[in-house]
Amino acid sequence: MAKEIKILIGVVGLSLAGLVLLVKFTDVCQLQAVTLNGQPVSQWDRTLGFNAGRNLFRQPLDSVAEAMLAQNGIVHVNIKYQLPNGLSISTNNLDPACYVLDDFSGIIYGVDRTGRTVALDPSTIDWERPIITGVRVRRLHEFCSDSRITVLVPQILRLQQEYPDVFRLIEEINLSNPEYVRVSIAGLKYALKLPGDRFAERFIDYRKFMSRFKPATAGVSAFDLTYDDMIIRVGSLPQKKKAVLDTASINDVAQFQDDSAPPVMIAPAAVKPAVAETPAVKKSAPVVKKSSAVKPATKSLKSKPAAVGKKWSPAKKGAPSKGSAVKSPAKKSSGGKSKPIAKKSSKKTS
Repeated sequence: MAKEIKILIGVVGLSLAGLVLLVKFTDVCQLQAVTLNGQPVSQWDRTLGFNAGRNLFRQPLDSVAEAMLAQNGIVHVNIKYQLPNGLSISTNNLDPACYVLDDFSGIIYGVDRTGRTVALDPSTIDWERPIITGVRVRRLHEFCSDSRITVLVPQILRLQQEYPDVFRLIEEINLSNPEYVRVSIAGLKYALKLPGDRFAERFIDYRKFMSRFKPATAGVSAFDLTYDDMIIRVGSLPQKKKAVLDTASINDVAQFQDDSAPPVMIAPAAVKPAVAETPAVKKSAPVVKKSSAVKPATKSLKSKPAAVGKKWSPAKKGAPSKGSAVKSPAKKSSGGKSKPIAKKSSKKTS
């Protein structure tokens, strides 16, 4: 029984080997028909580069595929055998997920979903898609010099689906620094530093942070999001100008110490008292010194002493005798002179 199984296996093996030799090295599987995206190609040997009269399995499939990928808009080529003597070719015209700028040649290439570079017509560039810079392009349909592109492309497509408005504002994704990815956004004067493996996640964190806290961005050169649970603001913020403190006015000091006080109530108190006091003191001094009510009264007392008391001369008629004194009565309010009264002498005669 075991001997019969061995014989059967040997016969099957020989049959398969004979079939392979028949297919590859004879004209049994000679190429006779080619289809492109389901449509037959009449002159496939001239237009596509196949060899007429050659075996199906000995055709230059690799060179034909590269020539087709070099054409504009073709990013994927798939060739299948159709036994016994035909080939079926299908191509996919996929829009590139983003673009890449070759540092060496300065040519812009497309990048498909797998991270491979494809040929691109400059007139068909969609400028709402980001451009990756800081890398070298080796050859068409191969990966770039920086392996982070294969990780970035799926995350870029995620941002396109979840935040299409923000995705259109991303201008450049620079990979010059191996430690982080530098992102430039249209309309912003600062850049973002993001990790390559968590590009989409940290970009969403930045968007939430800005919408919630609205931090000051004047003088900021970048926001560093390469650390977990941390956003670092890089740059120098402008210092606030301090107002000059006038120590000569107490009201000004109180105004700066108490920010809650309304400025309308404080401003007049700081100005009006100083303007009102100074003229009042200067004008009142001469009024006190040049009083018209006091000065004439003082002068009349010194120049007219006769109003208080007076001696009579004996030469006048009816005058009192010698040795008598005259006393003036109290002065009347009218200011007139009072009549003197003569007192008799107390001296007795013998």
